[in-house]
Amino acid sequence: MIAETTRMTFALDPPARTQLIFQHSGGEYFLSQLWTLDSTSGREVRLSDRANELARNGSSGEVATIVADASFSH
Repeated sequence: MIAETTRMTFALDPPARTQLIFQHSGGEYFLSQLWTLDSTSGREVRLSDRANELARNGSSGEVATIVADASFSH
């Protein structure tokens, strides 16, 4: 079992949509932050050993934002 730990993080302006933020390194994506609609607090995910290894080896650290579609129909 792999347990990814998170910690609380804050933003001055709340996001207009729920977002998942990924770090892109060495052709791989790693979840790094979660933000929910209209909340100034989010969660930051501890990067995995693999993500840290790629960062140490000089792979690019681009950021990709994925906007979650939070509309549900019942």
